[in-house]
This record gives sequence, C-alpha cells and structure tokens, in this order.
Amino acid sequence: MTALARNANKGLSLIGKTAVCSGATQGIGQGVAKRFSEAGASVYIIGRNEQRGSQVLDDLRKASPDASRADFQFIKADLSLTTGIKDACKQVLQKAGSNGINYLVQTQGMTPNGRWEETSEGIESRFAIQCLSKFGLAASLLENGFIKDSVLFVAAPGTSTKDFDGTDPGMKKAKANNKYGFFSSAARDSVVIDSMTEEFAAA
Repeated sequence: MTALARNANKGLSLIGKTAVCSGATQGIGQGVAKRFSEAGASVYIIGRNEQRGSQVLDDLRKASPDASRADFQFIKADLSLTTGIKDACKQVLQKAGSNGINYLVQTQGMTPNGRWEETSEGIESRFAIQCLSKFGLAASLLENGFIKDSVLFVAAPGTSTKDFDGTDPGMKKAKANNKYGFFSSAARDSVVIDSMTEEFAAA
C-alpha cells in the first residue's frame, strides 16, 4: 500500500458493515479481506480449501479492532461450477439474513497456463471462474437490493480485443482452429467483465 493510500485509509471505520470476499483464502483476496477486518467490518470469505479458510479467519479475528462484535465466516464453494455459485449465494443469504451485505469483492481466478481445460459442466475453466462465477454471484446477490453499497471485480486484464469473438465466449471455435491461448482468453475476460460492470452500474 502506498503512503498516500495508507494515510487515506488511516481513520476508516467499517464497524457494523459486512463484506463478502471470494477467492480470499490466498493472495489478493486474502489481503482485501484483512483490510476489511482491520477497518472493523464483518467478513465472509468464499473458497474451496477449508483448512486455508480457517487459518484466514484466525488472521481476520486478530486483525479486527472489534472482533467480539464482528462476524467472520468461511463459505466453502467451488465457484467454477454453476452449482457452486448457487450454493455460495444460498449460504451468504442464510448467514447475512435480512440485513444483507454492504460489499461484494470478487477476486477468484486461476493461474493462466494456455491449456484448454473444461469444468465437469463442460464450460471452459478460465471463463467459468474469471467471468461466469463473477456474474452469477453478483447478479444473484444484487437481487432485491441484498448488496447495500458496492460490487468490485478483480480480474486479470486483457491486452486487446482483436482476437475476441463475441459470438463464441466459450472459445470453442478458437480451440477448433488452434487459436486458443492466454492472450485471447484474457482479452475475452476483460471485455466480458467490462460489460458486466457497465450493466450492473446501469441497473
């Protein structure tokens, strides 16, 4: 964190607020969750690894200035699957109840390797995690005003849109023509996420 950002955040208090952070058992997501905790917020983290999730929750409680009143929860879900997205939403709704949540920060992703891989539901893995899960989670939780303040997507950026075919988001045609790769999929992801951001902001 830069000195400017540190000073701007110094007096920030989010006591009484609730944040949901996906992909928060490691990396950027874990750092985001900790910053919410340091500001006094309740934090729900979504991930696949229960052991890592438990360790992160311990760190969040230690970092919180109001740990006795804040609520820290781990939600186990595989966001690469539509069934996992639905299950995560159901758990968030149950845990937060009628109060809803204030912030949804989505950092789930996958290390790009240039290989074609599919989920058990037959969806290209990178698209399922980088785009579909982010849209599905946000859209479901935004229904009926369940998210009170804001939604933030964190994703690997694309470098251009020239290789992206909007009629083939799953890139099956690109794969068939041996044109699938990290740069083309990153371009697709950035276009899709930009479009999602514009649509959610307009809704």
